[in-house]
Amino acid sequence: MGLGTFFKSVLAKKQDKCLDSEPVDNGHTVDIASMNIAEICNECTHLGIFTVGTGVDLTKRLFDISYFDIDVTEEERIIAMKLLESIIKDTEKALAPNPDGLKAFRNANEGMVDSIRKFGRGSLAWKIEAAGAKGSDVIDIVVEPSSGLMIQTFKEFFSTDDWEKDNMPSILRALILDRRRAGESNATLILAGLVSAPDLVAWNILTPQERKELMSVARDYCGARNVLVNYGLLQNKENVLPFEPRSDSGNLSLYLAYGLKDIEGSPWRDEMATVIDELTPIQKDFIDVALLPIRLKISLDMLKDLYGAEYAENVRGNIIEVLRTSWGEGLSDIFERVELAEAKAIEDNDERIGLDGTVALALWDYYIPVDSNLDEDSKMDIWRTMAKILNIDRVYWMGNLRFLLRYNVNRMQENSENFTLSDEEFEILKAYGSGTHLIHKASIYEDVIGENAS
Repeated sequence: MGLGTFFKSVLAKKQDKCLDSEPVDNGHTVDIASMNIAEICNECTHLGIFTVGTGVDLTKRLFDISYFDIDVTEEERIIAMKLLESIIKDTEKALAPNPDGLKAFRNANEGMVDSIRKFGRGSLAWKIEAAGAKGSDVIDIVVEPSSGLMIQTFKEFFSTDDWEKDNMPSILRALILDRRRAGESNATLILAGLVSAPDLVAWNILTPQERKELMSVARDYCGARNVLVNYGLLQNKENVLPFEPRSDSGNLSLYLAYGLKDIEGSPWRDEMATVIDELTPIQKDFIDVALLPIRLKISLDMLKDLYGAEYAENVRGNIIEVLRTSWGEGLSDIFERVELAEAKAIEDNDERIGLDGTVALALWDYYIPVDSNLDEDSKMDIWRTMAKILNIDRVYWMGNLRFLLRYNVNRMQENSENFTLSDEEFEILKAYGSGTHLIHKASIYEDVIGENAS
């Protein structure tokens, strides 16, 4: 059962087994269930002897107005909530001589409180109902960023099997297409970036194990990719060229030594231009410098995954030697901090900070001494900025490196020559992600999810 069909039936029954059975029946006949808040206030004003039946009926209706009804003003809700508190006290007082009735009334109220958590104002179900959403519109609401913290409760409506088979493929597809940035096309990397941020919708729709696999995408691309394969969003085998034959490690090291420092092409430069402009020159330098060891860590993880530990270690040694004159021993130190931070983030699986927030925090010591006079709010703002930049750049760099490695495979197969890039070929690289699917045989355009379900 899909989300749209499911909610048409479930929302109509949202109060079942809560306050449907009154503890006491005293023949109360006033139709309180259809009253608005003004009518209820008038009813309360003219009540004679307060009866249990009246109290139960008022409690039901005031719960609805306070937490469930859609077409209610904020002022009416506030009045209803205050009146509800008073009516519950009066009803419990009236039920004091009847312990069983009092217990039933309290149990019913507890059930209604749980119903609020699932269906009431502030829940994803209420948000969907308030929007009058049907069909694919329900999916669009589920993937809105503001829905993230509501999803765990929302998932309680479904069995694990129904959620994974009927809903997850549609939700994941919509999420990836909604969040992708210009130039991003690889669904595996996009989803991995969302989890690493963390995007709270991505975080809460996936299992802890799936999140770990996605955050480990640089070290095990196939493991991360299988998350999407398991939901039927990608084929079992990639319809693209393999990464063989591999580049000479020396030649690739030279390119990476240059590319690691080149941040002009990263999309965060434009996306966060306004925020970056407000930073001091020292803060800007810190961001630029911090990206290099993070890119190096990602690159070496990817090369180890593709070509093995020996190849990756050779590249690491070559790059560090090339960069030693500008970095000294500082590169190794900050590289180790990044390694430890990534391992901690993946193990902790904590949505409050995420992978990139943890890495940004690990680099904090390199920043604080320079700007130790900043107040706490300013420090937090810079940390959030740094974490977002790392996240955007992470997806960009992984996609860029995979593209370059496959581009090299094409050239070596066609021309039997090692990896070199002319000015014209650099222009081809810049075109990557511009929307065309015809970049060098298109076989390097991997793991794309289209607009329509396959």
